[in-house]
This record gives sequence, C-alpha cells and structure tokens, in this order.
Amino acid sequence: MNKRIFPVIFILILCGAFLEAQTLDEAILNAAIRIGRDLPAGATVSVISFDSNSETLNDYVISELHGAILRNRRVIPVRPDQNPQHRVTGSIEPVDSEYRIVITAVNTEKAELSSEYSASLNPQNDTQLALLLGASTVSASLSSQQESLLAPQGGNNYRGSFTISQRVGTCFLNILPGVGSYAIMHDIMGGTILLLSGATGWALFAAGVYTFNDKTYTTSTNQRWNGYSYITTIDTNVDEDKEKRGIALMIVGGVILAGNGIFNIARSATYNKPKQPNRMSLLSPEAWQIAVLPGKGGIEAAALSYTIRY
Repeated sequence: MNKRIFPVIFILILCGAFLEAQTLDEAILNAAIRIGRDLPAGATVSVISFDSNSETLNDYVISELHGAILRNRRVIPVRPDQNPQHRVTGSIEPVDSEYRIVITAVNTEKAELSSEYSASLNPQNDTQLALLLGASTVSASLSSQQESLLAPQGGNNYRGSFTISQRVGTCFLNILPGVGSYAIMHDIMGGTILLLSGATGWALFAAGVYTFNDKTYTTSTNQRWNGYSYITTIDTNVDEDKEKRGIALMIVGGVILAGNGIFNIARSATYNKPKQPNRMSLLSPEAWQIAVLPGKGGIEAAALSYTIRY
C-alpha cells in the first residue's frame, strides 16, 4: 500500500513545485469549495458582505462567490432576506507586499463559525486583483507590469494563465495520457505528445511482459516401453532470446513512460492558454479594463488592459 501511495505523493509535490501564485479568482473558487465541503449538504447560505477599500472589488467578490457556490451545488445560495442558515462574509487586508483574503461562513442559529478559508494574494502577479483594488495598488505594481499594460499590443495577443487547481487537475487526469491536456487546457500538441508516448510506452511494456512470460517451452523425448506402458519424458526449457527481448522491451517501455510522466508534470505546470485573435478582444467591450494612476497635478498615467476568458 505504501509503495503505491508514494508515487502519487511524489507527483503531487513535483506539480506543486512548478505552480504559480494564487489568484483572486482561484481564492474565490477554493472558498466556495471549502464552504460546500464544511457545511451540511443542502444547507442554505447567503453571501452578505465583503470588506475592502474598493467597492468594485467588494461587488466583484460577492457576485463571483455567489456564482461559485451555486455552481458547486453542495449548498443552496439564497438572498439575505430569505433567512439563510449560514451567512458568508469576507475581507481583504494588506500584509507586507501581499494581501490576505479571509472568507467565513457563520451559522445564524448557533452563532458559531461554520467554515473559514484564507489565502495570500499578490497583486503584482494578478492584474485582475490590482485593477479591482484601485489606482493605488496598480501604481504600486506598475513598475513590474508597465511594459505589458502600456506597450502597444500590435500583433501580440493575450496569453492567459491557468489556475493551480486546473494545472493539478490536468496533471492527474493525464494519468490517462492526454486526457487532462485535451479536456482542461485544450492543449492539442501537449495532449498528442502524451497520448502517443503513453500509448507507445504501455504497448512496449505490455509486449515485454508477454514475451518474458512466454520464454519457457517444453520438449518431449521419444517414447520407450517399460514393460507395462510407453513413457514420454517432457522437459521444460527457457528461450534465452525471448527472455532478453522481453526484458529489453520492458526497459524501453518503462523509460518512455518515465519521460511521459516528466513531460506531463512540466507541461501541466508551464503551459499557458493559447493566443486569442486580436479581433475577439476588440469586439468584447466587457473584456477591457482601465486603471487611472493619480499624480500630484492630476492624472499621471492610465493603464489599459483586456482579458478574454473561455
């Protein structure tokens, strides 16, 4: 049992080592999952409030969290005036160079904590969070993002990043070679490489096992009369050529499968969403966002960005 568990833990550790910092959207999704797990199935909940220095961020988190809880289908989101069994509130506060988000659910009848989720967020790695926090946050992080936000886009297209849960899910679904890459990341090249190398590796390994197990054969000597009946002597022999071929096939198949696993981890951790055509960004007004950076004499600069989700 321990020998079987160890490779799974090892793969999880390697996947985690490659993954990027948590984003606001991922924190909201994980909070909804935690609430659905901690509360009784079918319990009614209502997202009451979220506290930050940005009303835009407050409205965004409340709306997204309500939708994430609804999609999770473990508990039932209702309006605050419908006497929910649990009330959900949250807040975000700066901690050094990062922000700490906390989302809690409280049992309204017992007045006790039902669920709690917290995570560290870095607006320098999350343009969406920076824009929602407001101009002060964008100004603080603009030095690291100025080129990507303010430089002319020209022929360059937006490249998005997958969340940690999507990358880990892809990594584990690819135990069936290519399934995670095709289903979650829509990574045709990566999925095809995993599919072909995985199928080849397993085919060679299986052929090696079959050949190795088929290495023995029997031979019989001529019958002779012992005075009562004919006796046939049967000898068991080992085909050394088959034995060597079986071992060689298993080694080659194992090496290919090991390479398949390493490629799966690296690809799942580093692959980004495919480029989107420029015309899609121009025709989607809801994808455009702007942050105004105040200066001493008025507006100092403006940061314009767009996001495409699919």
